[in-house]
Amino acid sequence: MDPLSDRALEENYTTILETLCGDEAHDDYFSLWLISGPLSLIFAMLSTLGNLYSLSILCKLNIRRSVRFYLSVLAVANICISQCTLWYYALAETIRPVFGSIAFLILLTVFVHPVSSFSFALSIWMLLTVTADRYFALSRPLQHRASESRQRAQRISAGIAIAAAIFSIPTAFELRLSYDCDPFQEVSKPKILPTNLRIDDNYLLIYHLVLNAMFVCLGPLLLLTYLTFRMIFIVYSARKLRCSLEARSSSCLKTGNENTTRMLLTVVVKFLICNAPSMLLNLWEKVGGYFGAVGAGEAVSTPAFKYCVELSNLLVVINSASDSIVYMRWWRQQKKTVTYSPIRKTLFSSTEAGYLRDKALHKDLDEISQRLCSAIIADDEDVERMLEAYRIKGVIQELLKAIGAPNAEREMIFRLNEIGRLHKGEHITAKMWSRFKEIFIKELSTTDDEPLWTRFICLLIKEFRNGQNCAVSLRSERSAPSKLSQCSTFDASII
Repeated sequence: MDPLSDRALEENYTTILETLCGDEAHDDYFSLWLISGPLSLIFAMLSTLGNLYSLSILCKLNIRRSVRFYLSVLAVANICISQCTLWYYALAETIRPVFGSIAFLILLTVFVHPVSSFSFALSIWMLLTVTADRYFALSRPLQHRASESRQRAQRISAGIAIAAAIFSIPTAFELRLSYDCDPFQEVSKPKILPTNLRIDDNYLLIYHLVLNAMFVCLGPLLLLTYLTFRMIFIVYSARKLRCSLEARSSSCLKTGNENTTRMLLTVVVKFLICNAPSMLLNLWEKVGGYFGAVGAGEAVSTPAFKYCVELSNLLVVINSASDSIVYMRWWRQQKKTVTYSPIRKTLFSSTEAGYLRDKALHKDLDEISQRLCSAIIADDEDVERMLEAYRIKGVIQELLKAIGAPNAEREMIFRLNEIGRLHKGEHITAKMWSRFKEIFIKELSTTDDEPLWTRFICLLIKEFRNGQNCAVSLRSERSAPSKLSQCSTFDASII
């Protein structure tokens, strides 16, 4: 579904004022012209400038590179939507009362039509992609981290762009130019007419009703709605878990991962609000027109329906223009974030953290992770053990980077709690953890630094098990203080 696609077909690219006004001009018709002309033109230009600014803001935001790349492609798609709005109808409608119909703009409509379809498909598919990416980052953090990379994001984005281009190819053959000879001025005037393909019943049914509804309209809309509610639930559950672990909900801080998710949720909810009316109106119009619904023709031709169409198209442009406001707000929030933490004392001093990081550089973490997995994964599960070893290596590397800085340590602890919560169904005995700890210390430590490495691995085990225990406690709705106290005071050093 392209919210801009039917204007030329419905009115042969004649202005709303010319079609509806005449001798019966009313304020309603002026309002329609105002929405489809000047207001759409202004927001299209603001959207173009805003999304260009968004590209620079995204480079400064402290977010993962894959998310940054997805949102950058989305910004480019929004720029294309804005330019299509401008050249498709907004500019022509704005200047028509003064200059009349301009042949160049009418000719341009034929070329802009498939581009607008491609841009809208690319926009909604990219938003669906980045939403799914954040959903898996929240629900399966270890698996997501193992597969996440900028190169993978580039390949996915390229595949989506190619798919959107292929999907939009039929729209390039929907419009044609026709010339009418003016007997008074002895000149031929161009106008837009639908091709035989566009008015073919089978084409309308298969492409505009079935495929558009599945892949560009209802399908993505329902998926976005589902993923949005799931992410809201996951973020709320994770925040509730952290507050329970701290036993003081008033001082719970948001992690960087949660801030990224909240920013994306704002973009998605805004998209759903602004684009759902246009999608549903377009679908209603197509279904009513194809199946000959009673009263469909009369309803579509009423000023009230035209108001809805123009306002919904304007909302599409407003959505594209407002993404930059969301990014700018989060960027300024990051700049103003106070680095003070309620617990300023770090678990490891900067000297200790530097020593552990330097020592780890000279060790083969791949081999060590394989041996660690042997302590908690059965020998006959080779594939699972290899995957789990890669994930354990990633967690160890993240924890090594985080120690020594209060905010980073705090965020990493929350992350370990969240990983434990997601693995609440995994039964790892104390004997397994003891073997896990023993292998780690043996592989990485010496006599001099064994206490330091012991503190490190105990931190990892402790926070993982805290997440497991408190997740089970919250799930069974047992809110006894003793349970939460046990979760937050578990000591891995006794293993």
